[in-house]
Amino acid sequence: MATEKKNLFLTKETDKDLTSSLSGVFGLNHKAHVTTFEFTDKGGKDKNQPTINLGVTIEDREYKAWLDLTEGRKLFVKSELAGPDADGYEDSLYRDLKQKIAVVRSFLLAVKVPMNTVDAVCATAASEDDIIEGFKIIVNAAPDGFHKKYVDVFLEYQNKIRQGQKSTFLELPTNLNNGMFICAAVKPEGEWKENLVEGTSLTYVDDKGNVHPITKSKTFLASKKASQQTEEDTKGVSRQTRGASASTAKSTASTKPSAPAEETEDEDWGDED
Repeated sequence: MATEKKNLFLTKETDKDLTSSLSGVFGLNHKAHVTTFEFTDKGGKDKNQPTINLGVTIEDREYKAWLDLTEGRKLFVKSELAGPDADGYEDSLYRDLKQKIAVVRSFLLAVKVPMNTVDAVCATAASEDDIIEGFKIIVNAAPDGFHKKYVDVFLEYQNKIRQGQKSTFLELPTNLNNGMFICAAVKPEGEWKENLVEGTSLTYVDDKGNVHPITKSKTFLASKKASQQTEEDTKGVSRQTRGASASTAKSTASTKPSAPAEETEDEDWGDED
């Protein structure tokens, strides 16, 4: 230990092992792990809000997000942020909560909680008068060791450049507006390849033509979340341009999405010890 400590102080800022590698890419990231999935009443920016904290780790980096459950929080009502007194707020709140429940369900299914179990837990949560208590019930359905399960996750770009940043960065989605973004890892025949039909759709196809269940539509491809924006060029580089070479994936892809792979005893594929 003494020798290791001595060598530690010989670290230089140019050491290659200081920089992260393979820490997530735009689009499908295969065989990641859910490493954070919890309810807390001390979350959010002020560390005093009821939130559901989410985190997915890809290689050596965790992508974090949180679902705000604060009562009376501002929401988009008719394209403008507004509080509970705004006309139409209740409808926006209903849609917001539906999205959050769908995200929580997606995480449970991704770590292989059976669908009938998820449905039963949600039915129990529905009997609660307090929406926060309902969310607690659903989140608590996550099994011990969920972080050992392999998942597939789709990362997208931030919608806009944040204050103090010079570009947008990859992030974990927090709603299903653009479709599924996380599921139990699906084992490919060969490997998953990006299949971009320019301006129409983005899918992932394996060597046998099977289609991954995570897909993206024309609407998503046209959005800011599909390309990186910079201060120099706020339009970014379109996915249609960047992904053109990916259209060489097999055009004979099956129209039926692949199902999540069954657990195997293959150490490289199955759950980590």
